[in-house]
Amino acid sequence: MALLCTTVSIVAVARLGVSVAATPRAVLMVEPVRYIEPDVRADPGEVARADAAAALLDDAGLIRARIEHCRGEDGKAVDRDRCLAAVEDALRASPASGELWLLRATLLAQFGDFTRPFRVALRNSYRAAPMEGWIVVPRLGLELRLYPLLPGNLQEQTRKDLAAVLADPVQAHALAAVFAHDPAMRTAGKPAFDGMPPELVEKFAAFVRDAAEVAAAAEPPAG
Repeated sequence: MALLCTTVSIVAVARLGVSVAATPRAVLMVEPVRYIEPDVRADPGEVARADAAAALLDDAGLIRARIEHCRGEDGKAVDRDRCLAAVEDALRASPASGELWLLRATLLAQFGDFTRPFRVALRNSYRAAPMEGWIVVPRLGLELRLYPLLPGNLQEQTRKDLAAVLADPVQAHALAAVFAHDPAMRTAGKPAFDGMPPELVEKFAAFVRDAAEVAAAAEPPAG
């Protein structure tokens, strides 16, 4: 029994060590745990360690480094299969993560795949995280941009997300900051606002105007 306990302890410590080694240092102390930190970058060594560890461990925390190449910044091509494989590995370890389901839905939409896997991922994100603002606001942004393409059940999900966001001033401000600069979201998502409480829609419209004015004031003068 003592040998068994020792072995289990060694395996647990080894697992923790590998996970820590493959996690970008800047997010080691982030609470609550988030798998995707937009402002945190992983260096090539962290990415390589995360990919290697993923072959041995089903640890969703490794997603932080493994999705580095999925950002698609600086004109770099995104490897569809590699990105989706990294997210699927993480979901096997953390199937109740609304954040990871949203990432899967976002990637599928980015690659032009609006078939059943996309619909399932978007639905599961809502089921796993219906209220978390840092997930709801980006999910709602995706839903509004694609609103005309969504089936009835996902349009209803969009309206539930929208109602929750409009009722929360902090989340409404966050959505307004994106909404003000995204014509596609405003056009495609307009029908989702039908039937929302007029007073909340009016407040949101004011937030959007404020966001647009702030952005305009920050622009350098012409000439």
